[in-house]
Amino acid sequence: MNIENIRKLTPYQDINGLLSDWVEGIKNILGGNVVGLYLSGSLAYGSKYGVALDGPDFNTLIPSLDIRDVRKASARDLFKEWEPKINDAEWISNSHYQSYLVLNLCRILYTVVGSEPGSKKVAAKWTKAIYPQWEDLIMEAEQWKFGMEMKRSDEVIAFIKFSIEKVNETGLLD
Repeated sequence: MNIENIRKLTPYQDINGLLSDWVEGIKNILGGNVVGLYLSGSLAYGSKYGVALDGPDFNTLIPSLDIRDVRKASARDLFKEWEPKINDAEWISNSHYQSYLVLNLCRILYTVVGSEPGSKKVAAKWTKAIYPQWEDLIMEAEQWKFGMEMKRSDEVIAFIKFSIEKVNETGLLD
């Protein structure tokens, strides 16, 4: 992708400028040692696997992953990283952590139960549709911004337990 296209990549001109400056700077510093520079995550909106800012399509550089392996890794992450938070009252009372955790649980559910990886935004939409009982909690997590209070510790803990139940029902880690 050329610099002019990078400057039009997202609807956010400040981000586009930062990305184009970053690509030019890295290429100036590393020269021919650059294999590729890639954008992934929410800024690569609409692209499941990310965007090549410079270099070949990322999928040509590495072998594709089996979705079952991705699903298993997501399930293991639930039990290793998030299940212990049930007993960490100080951590779970933090508004930022509550929002972050809820959206990560949506992504885990989408990947493990829905059998497809996706962004937090896509996963949250899917989770609200499939499990409408969690819609209010997920909507608050999506709308949360620094400085806002999110006092939903009990519901977040219940959502962790629900997520564990749904992941266990898949039998993926048996």
